[in-house]
Amino acid sequence: LAAWEAEYARTIGAWKPAVIETAKSGGGATLTPQEDGSLLAGGTRPDKDVYTVDFKTAATHVTGIRLEVLTHDSLPMRGPGRQDNGNLHLSELRAFVFNKQQQAVVREIVLQKPVADFNQEGWTIAHALDGNPNTAWGIHPAVGQDHQAVVEVKTPVELGADELLRVEMQQ
Repeated sequence: LAAWEAEYARTIGAWKPAVIETAKSGGGATLTPQEDGSLLAGGTRPDKDVYTVDFKTAATHVTGIRLEVLTHDSLPMRGPGRQDNGNLHLSELRAFVFNKQQQAVVREIVLQKPVADFNQEGWTIAHALDGNPNTAWGIHPAVGQDHQAVVEVKTPVELGADELLRVEMQQ
């Protein structure tokens, strides 16, 4: 038990949840904050969209990002995607340091070493970092289940007092 607790504290327990400051959809979807700190996408469902989310985090030293895609009763097949079959396609995942005072991106964060709890055959999480908008991470046929992906930050990021973590999800 002691070994498990130490490993939990070192890995899973080390994650610090971020607080959503702003969330926007480039394609007109609604991104509604939920009580658990997540966002629920609804409304317009364009073929392609970009979600941009700014996070405030207690962590000033960022070494990775964990993306959780969650099920919800309002989604087709309970999701976590919004397609009729419950799937999703995350074409690109990008991260930035955003200065709140200047209202400007300070720099892009290089992401690497993606892993996911499930990859659709031929649609792996590695595709979300390959710079190709025609490839993507998918989770079919494992719909109706929560999933997560983790990416490492190539160079740890120190966030200043006026800085937010901006995550851009291209679909």
